[in-house]
Amino acid sequence: MAAALLIPTAAGAQSFEVAAGGFVVQRRIEYRGAFYQQSGLCSSVAGTVRAGRLRAAWRLYAGTLAGASGAPNADARLRAEATALEVVASPALSLGVQREVRRFESDAGVTVWEMMGGAVRLEPQFGIRGLRGLVDLSVLGAGGQRGGADFGSAVQTAVGASFNPGDGRFRVRLAFRFERYDQPESATGPQRLEQFSGLAVEAALRLGRR
Repeated sequence: MAAALLIPTAAGAQSFEVAAGGFVVQRRIEYRGAFYQQSGLCSSVAGTVRAGRLRAAWRLYAGTLAGASGAPNADARLRAEATALEVVASPALSLGVQREVRRFESDAGVTVWEMMGGAVRLEPQFGIRGLRGLVDLSVLGAGGQRGGADFGSAVQTAVGASFNPGDGRFRVRLAFRFERYDQPESATGPQRLEQFSGLAVEAALRLGRR
């Protein structure tokens, strides 16, 4: 899926960026009146291709979240893959659509969420060369599911800053991420709320024109 999005765009690309980083995750689950917590470190890789005002992006992060032994809070292996197509309205604003597939695997089984929705990114300048703010917001709805209770909706946010020293080809980004996933009460199970939060750090290298 990522190749289908990025490779055709690359032929006329003005710039291409590759990135890697980590996400220190705290997962909080509210289920049947009880609260459960898991924590872990996810590694991430990403790629972005820009041609004119169009930008195609792909991101993958994966890791293990440690919880108490046994269901419903067993250790979970998380893999989240997202693709996006955005219009860069200005250097500080981009709007687009996003699709994400999120997979959880634990002793309780495998659950896959497929989500799709809109995304907006703000990157205002701070008056210091190379330093920009960062505000990301995505609102996603259910696009399909395998295993587990019915999935409802999600909100993903990130607030932080990025710094491009020198000629701007190398970038470091630091942000606090907060994500909320709602599963309404349905025939497949009671209401369930999940939250993911933590600090995300990323280093990126850009090739081509800005």
